[in-house]
Amino acid sequence: MGQVIVNFLAQPEEFEKLMAHAKPTHSNNIAWKWMAEQGHANDCDTSCNLCLRDYQSLAYHGLLDWRLALDMARLLMSDSAVIDLLSPWNQSANPWQNLVQGKNARISATLQRLGYKPPTPFGTLTGYVHKRPMRQLIQIVRHPLWQDNQPQWLAAKMVAEAQYPDYEIQAANPFIILRRPGDYV
Repeated sequence: MGQVIVNFLAQPEEFEKLMAHAKPTHSNNIAWKWMAEQGHANDCDTSCNLCLRDYQSLAYHGLLDWRLALDMARLLMSDSAVIDLLSPWNQSANPWQNLVQGKNARISATLQRLGYKPPTPFGTLTGYVHKRPMRQLIQIVRHPLWQDNQPQWLAAKMVAEAQYPDYEIQAANPFIILRRPGDYV
């Protein structure tokens, strides 16, 4: 069955139809429904029965994330797509933004419940400081697709190192924070 789907999507016209669903500017496609329809973006932090989850995908529910799916589609459509947590997507707000910024941001609330201080800016990124008896730690939230050589990450890390020279600086992945917050204790 999988090979049949791959062969079907390998047809250029079918692949174009699929990619069109990842554009949030049209009210009849998947991306618009995920980002704009009746608060889905605010209610669904990873995946739900209204976007990606169904019985057939049960084994993969922990891996599914509609924001990450749209970012991957954006990368396929354009090599100049800006992949980060805050930059607008043309006329649409970045769907990661409500998870990482604002008073109801789930990432911030989760890390603060784990004992981190309120958000602190480090360059263009946001970090969370935690001082434990045996370990001083800063988690800087960055996009799940970023590597360690991403310029914004490197700049934020340098700012944090200058402000907190005795602290360990780590990259915090919102994809993991939402699924396994205990990894950040």
